[in-house]
Amino acid sequence: MIPLPKRLLAVALVLASAPLAAAPLDAALDESQQLATDAKASQARVEQLDDASREMLTEYRNALQQAEALQGYNAQLRELVAAQRKELTGYQQQLDGIERTQEAVTPQMRRMVEVLGEFIAADLPFLPDERSDRLAQLQDLLPRADVSLAEKYRRILEAYQVESDYGRTLEAWRGE
Repeated sequence: MIPLPKRLLAVALVLASAPLAAAPLDAALDESQQLATDAKASQARVEQLDDASREMLTEYRNALQQAEALQGYNAQLRELVAAQRKELTGYQQQLDGIERTQEAVTPQMRRMVEVLGEFIAADLPFLPDERSDRLAQLQDLLPRADVSLAEKYRRILEAYQVESDYGRTLEAWRGE
């Protein structure tokens, strides 16, 4: 054991050096606490950046899905437009054909009215006024622009049907 005066001297030295040793220890504790605070703030920034990057990744994936869906939709629209163009070309060809048909049908209808007139003139004098009125109406109808080609054709066929019915039905008529 150490004798008492030396012991007092050792305790005095320890007590005297305690404030000197406490200063670096307090500084180390303060620095350690500062480092812990900085680490906590840094971890919060990392978590915030991680959340932001996850959110951006989700947005990116959604944008990719939307772009893929839009590409499919655009492809479908391209096919639809191509089909409509093809259909439009077909309609245009039909319209061209209709014009040629009208050019051919108009003289044919005129010839049908002429033949009907020849038939009425050559037939028995049966209901002459009614038949000649029907023929006159058809002759007046042909040059009219306000009547469609289909209506003209319908009326001619109707007159032919009436004449045909005269041959199949029995009717009494008094003539002169």
